[in-house]
Amino acid sequence: VCFCFSDQEGISFFFISTDYVFDGSNPPYKETDKTNPLNKYGKTKVQAEETILAANPDACILRIPVLYGDEEFLGESALSILLTNLLDSSKQQVVSDYEIRFPSHCDDIAAILYQLVEKKFQEPGMNGVYQWCGSEPLTKYGMTKIISEVFNIPMDNITADPTPSHTAARPHNTQLCRGRLESLGIGHHTPFRAGIRRSFCKFVPNHDLS
Repeated sequence: VCFCFSDQEGISFFFISTDYVFDGSNPPYKETDKTNPLNKYGKTKVQAEETILAANPDACILRIPVLYGDEEFLGESALSILLTNLLDSSKQQVVSDYEIRFPSHCDDIAAILYQLVEKKFQEPGMNGVYQWCGSEPLTKYGMTKIISEVFNIPMDNITADPTPSHTAARPHNTQLCRGRLESLGIGHHTPFRAGIRRSFCKFVPNHDLS
């Protein structure tokens, strides 16, 4: 994802990248750490980052983790699929308890982008790579457990898988350092439990939040 903003000084270019540019073996990752993607998705993002900065050194790149938010339909994101697994208790589901992620609410990323763009207008010389991720390390099984607790949905049909992914290669732990943004006073974090409650409640109309 990329977008441009213009002001009297010219046009500023912003590109959204991913934590999958790293292999997950040595977190947390600084903005300057060498990339080493494990799968095609991560490789294409690295290629895009390099191409953009070579063509426009003034560009800003924001690396972000797995996202969730106010979705239009259940299963739209990798996180609401976890709720789908819980709601269909007739099916036994095996969920990863190996890969560690730091999910971020879309509203947080939108707020951070707004702050970054605003700061870029104030300091046109800003450029390069910035990173943001949530504050809570969670596997998919850990996320499922929180969703289960928030909406009081049993998770008897869910089994944790402590082994690496058997499909596409995925990094183990993609924690991103947020130092460059935080040094600028930029940041916004919604606790996962609160974000899930707000975003997914419409998919569980008879949920009990007591």
